[in-house]
Amino acid sequence: MRFSIIVPIYNVETYLEKCIDSIISQTYNDFELILIDDGSTDKSYEICKKYEVKDKRIFLIHQTNKGSAATRNLGIKHSKGEYLIFIDSDDFWNTDKLLFNLNKIIVECSPDVILFGYNKFYAQSNKTKQVSKILKRTDIYNLKKEESFKLLFLKKIFISSAWTKVVKSKLIKDNKIFFREGILTEDIEWSALIAINMKTIDYLEMNPYNHTQRNISISNSIKSKNIDDLISSIENCKNYSRTIKNTEFYNPYMAYLSFQYITLLLNSTKIKLYKSQFMYIKNNKWLLKYCLGNIRIISFLGIIFPFNIFYNLIKFTYILKKRYLNGN
Repeated sequence: MRFSIIVPIYNVETYLEKCIDSIISQTYNDFELILIDDGSTDKSYEICKKYEVKDKRIFLIHQTNKGSAATRNLGIKHSKGEYLIFIDSDDFWNTDKLLFNLNKIIVECSPDVILFGYNKFYAQSNKTKQVSKILKRTDIYNLKKEESFKLLFLKKIFISSAWTKVVKSKLIKDNKIFFREGILTEDIEWSALIAINMKTIDYLEMNPYNHTQRNISISNSIKSKNIDDLISSIENCKNYSRTIKNTEFYNPYMAYLSFQYITLLLNSTKIKLYKSQFMYIKNNKWLLKYCLGNIRIISFLGIIFPFNIFYNLIKFTYILKKRYLNGN
């Protein structure tokens, strides 16, 4: 079997059929679809059951609620495909040729990882916004791993999310690259380990993934646990970097880590921090020196200003932006 497609599901009855339909309508058929209901309390399980009865490619698992990471890990353990693909149950693919095009690349060169870009889909307005820049696949031909990774990272194609990656099952299982359970930032570490362990990388020159944006304020959803989990993931990714310290891949990898630090920095301005959280952010400002792309302005500000001034400047900018968006 070529592909195992893993979908963790929890209370998404409004979006689920669109997600599943985008998968089973693919013109390429050599795949299994693993639907894992993570203890939903709405009609999600009933919807999955309806599809399982109709389509023999679908394998449905039901479990008590354990979270996204545990659900994905269960999917990995049950998978039979040569390549694994993840899709969130409120998202969908916008083309029925995705698997067909991915298979063409695999037949040609069998890379460890294939990346593709994504769009944001605003459910309330039914509008789509392109996020990833679309490259030509030939742009990464004959490039070393570190060079292609850097280019794909700069174009927002290699991001932390698992759902933009098609990964050889052997790479994941041989290196035991599972999602860390009990945290909200499991994708960050998982993608870091994929980046370190992969030897070959390829790219599908399209944005086939629509990532649904619900009508929820991100700033209102940031809690202290989000900050703690980001800190924990960054710290683990720093530890992973020791295995590539003396290689050419170190700086591109650290650019990925620097981006996660900036995410931590920006999110931290939205809540009241504990002293330990603030000190961690302060003590790891050195990660800014690895910044790449248009976020380098933040790195520049971090270099020229003492940390307290720099942090307050970032916080003040966030407050102004919030007031502008709220019309105050």
